[in-house]
Amino acid sequence: MLDIRKKVFVCDDDSDMVHVICDIMVYMNLESTPCSDSRRAIETIEKTKPDIIISDIQMPIFSGLDLIRSLNEKNYRIPIIFLTGRNEIKIYHETFVRGHFEFLKKPLDPYELIKTVDKALNFGYSPPIENRFFQNLKKASIDE
Repeated sequence: MLDIRKKVFVCDDDSDMVHVICDIMVYMNLESTPCSDSRRAIETIEKTKPDIIISDIQMPIFSGLDLIRSLNEKNYRIPIIFLTGRNEIKIYHETFVRGHFEFLKKPLDPYELIKTVDKALNFGYSPPIENRFFQNLKKASIDE
């Protein structure tokens, strides 16, 4: 029998937070891949090919912003749920334009996480706004 469970990649420099989130993913019958070293995030994502990513935004060396930039450069289109203890409009705007799915505030509410993960997995996902804009612009110029 094939195991067709959805895969979740979890990245946070706080290993306790990673384990709590992975436990919640097990409760949801999802396969989770933990990562406490953000420098290995892209490599691990390429190997595991997750359906969704849950990541802290503020991490040393390789931040959540670095993660979403790298994924965009590689044309990965994976919903990302960012975790943050801050409320910074600039970060929210940049990640939104680059295609994040949702922000959740720390301390994390497990029920909110479950609802958000479920929504991300069942919602479908489109490319980031800036990419759609340029794709439509390119298509319009070709059609003329």
